[in-house]
Amino acid sequence: DEGLQVLRNDQRGVLLNTEFRYLESSLDGTMRGEWLPDDRQEDETRYGYSWQHRQTLGYGFSGALNLQGVSDDTYFTDLSDKIAAPSQTNLPREGNVFYDGDWWNLNTRVQRFQTLQDPLAPVVPPYARAPQVVLNANRQPSDIVSLDLQGEYVDFDHPTLLNGRRQILYPSVSLPLQTSFFYLRPRAGHHYTRYVYDDPNRPDDSRQVPIYSIDSAVTFEREANVMGRDFVQTLEPRLYYVYVPFRQQDHLPNFDTALADFSLAQIFTENQFTGGDRINDANQLTAAVTSRLINPDRGDEHLRFVLGQRYYFKEQQVTLNTTAATRASDRSDLLAAVTGRISSNWTTDLGTQYSVNQRRVERSNAVLRYQPELGKVLNLGYRFTRDTLEQVD
Repeated sequence: DEGLQVLRNDQRGVLLNTEFRYLESSLDGTMRGEWLPDDRQEDETRYGYSWQHRQTLGYGFSGALNLQGVSDDTYFTDLSDKIAAPSQTNLPREGNVFYDGDWWNLNTRVQRFQTLQDPLAPVVPPYARAPQVVLNANRQPSDIVSLDLQGEYVDFDHPTLLNGRRQILYPSVSLPLQTSFFYLRPRAGHHYTRYVYDDPNRPDDSRQVPIYSIDSAVTFEREANVMGRDFVQTLEPRLYYVYVPFRQQDHLPNFDTALADFSLAQIFTENQFTGGDRINDANQLTAAVTSRLINPDRGDEHLRFVLGQRYYFKEQQVTLNTTAATRASDRSDLLAAVTGRISSNWTTDLGTQYSVNQRRVERSNAVLRYQPELGKVLNLGYRFTRDTLEQVD
């Protein structure tokens, strides 16, 4: 499937735009390209390209490519006709080979970026990963024991910053106890990280952190009638406790770590940071409750309500860097969400983050979808992040 488009701009010239899509039983992909042979304003040839490719290689192997690039830093702002394109800063150029070995898998990736710079707001290009090898394994030798292993090797490369290699080994064991209405999952692990630097004057670093957690939940059910319809209503309280002792980490580099987005999914994780360069100290409890309306005949979920909050029993010590502020409260913002079908034609996805200390909404989103029949859809959306964003679509 291919398309060709010629766009004429009296100020810049003629732009050739083409797209090629392909699909086979074991592979698929999309190739796009743009070419402006002679920009009349810049007096130069300009181009942009992208290629996404996925392929099943057999015997548990698969692969993927994501290659993107443009001729210059202002290509999108000058020539793109898509609203989102001018906000792109880092264009990925990466290849992946993935192996699925049933109870374990291995992903090997080489990743680099083209960073588009704005002279008025320069940014630091991200590190290249050349390569990155990630191992995940899970084995259950019995019904009450689960063994997990996470491993990673990354070679970080940057033209101006500290270069080095990071190795992570994180084994853990859990003892899941589960019935039809209740589960309890205590878990203990040991996170080991080692750094080797290209700078011969900087000695190797390492970090060892034990991590403990307990996840538990119970489900209650009852029959309910809502707006004349019969449902099974659930009430599902959940408690998630994490303990991680403090380890000094200010001396370690930050190759790829950032603060994770605060969400209902994130408050049920061990670490508030993404990447492998920081592990938070923690003595905290997450409490949440979920209620669902379930169709008693088909068993599908009709509507879901979730409310959750995290409580801290110690002051924060580990931060992203030495200048980052620590939290000032012993509890997190309150998170609430409602998703599902509110009538035969209307569905909704509502979420809010409310600061109990400031007594104000910090972030919210509301999406309504109206679909009276196939082929007819109306979407209404509102998004708000305090001091950052407010938009309607």
